[in-house]
Amino acid sequence: MVLVVLPLNTILNALRIGGERVDWRRMGLEALNRALHDLGVFALRHIGGRWERAGHLQVSQDNARTRRFGPRRAQITVEEYSLRRDGLRPLAPQDRLVYLEGYEGEVFPVEVVEDPSNTLLPHGPPFN
Repeated sequence: MVLVVLPLNTILNALRIGGERVDWRRMGLEALNRALHDLGVFALRHIGGRWERAGHLQVSQDNARTRRFGPRRAQITVEEYSLRRDGLRPLAPQDRLVYLEGYEGEVFPVEVVEDPSNTLLPHGPPFN
């Protein structure tokens, strides 16, 4: 048996809520985050192996180009940080960032997060 670990953007692109496919990129933020919270707790891992955590997935209003952090005079975007730190350029920097509930300050482009336990594969809850 081969275990395939899917990047989070692949999983979110196939997301279904109430049996209907939803476009997570355009869905209202409050409704999307409530629906994602209702799916329950699952494991996520940074593809660079920097962290692995379990929690409720949430989506930020910011994207990789609009979210800035760091000292006031040296702030960088999440897109710049991802490229410098991990050598990863988001394929869709205009997509909203994701985080785990309780870690709102740690947001990531969906391309750098994966589901190592395959809790979100097609047999799992988001694909009813």
